This record gives sequence, structure tokens and C-alpha cells, in this order.
Amino acid sequence: MRKLILDTIAGRRVSSIVACILVLLLLEYITCRFILARVSYTEIDWKAYMQEVEGWLVDGDTNYYHLKGDTGPLVYPAAFLYLYAILRWIAGGDGTDIPAAQQVFLWLYLVTVAIVLVCLAYAGRKKSVPLVYYAL
Repeated sequence: MRKLILDTIAGRRVSSIVACILVLLLLEYITCRFILARVSYTEIDWKAYMQEVEGWLVDGDTNYYHLKGDTGPLVYPAAFLYLYAILRWIAGGDGTDIPAAQQVFLWLYLVTVAIVLVCLAYAGRKKSVPLVYYAL
């Protein structure tokens, strides 16, 4: 058991690096679920984004000059409209089911963290120890 712990700390095995990454992802998931359960929703731009998407999706307007929300005109490229149209559909079709959209963002976040950790593990596999990943 002592050898396993030391190997994990030192990152001598690929399995120890994978174990560290999985533990970190689990901790991130638990933390995010706790935050979503305990912290009330804070409106930043979701409503404005849904208004901007509505102009394109519902009204069929493709002129950026007309695509506006509470925070002003749409300044993002068309991929933004496509992505947020999908999120709007997931969030009840009109963007009001915010917890559903939060779940999508939770998983996007976890996938991003996983990619970063794998990149770091691959880049520093001979020079760093897995415990460094916990500092992220």
C-alpha cells in the first residue's frame, strides 16, 4: 500500500496519473453540484442571449442590426446563435428552464477540465508529479 501511495505521488505509473485526473474530475463534479444546489441563480446575460437568439430563431431575422437583447446588440458570430439555439431548446424551448442549461454548462466545464488535465499530464509526464494537478 505504501508503494502504491508513493508511486501515485511521484507519478511513476500512468494509472496513478489517470487516478489523479479521475479524482479531480469527481471533486469538480461534486463541487459544481453543491454550488448549483446551494447558490441561487444570478442573472448575468442569459436573458439577453435568449432575446438575441429569439430574433433569429423565432422571427427569422438574420440581420445583426436587428438582433438585440437587454444588454445591446448581438456582437457574437453565427456559431453563438447556433449554440445558444440548442441551449434554448434544452432549456424548455424558450430558455426558461435555466437548471437544464446549467447542467449542460456543468458538463461542458468538466469536459474542458478533463482536456486540460490530459494535456498537462501528457506534456509533463516525465517532469511533473500528479499532485501538481490538484493546484489547478
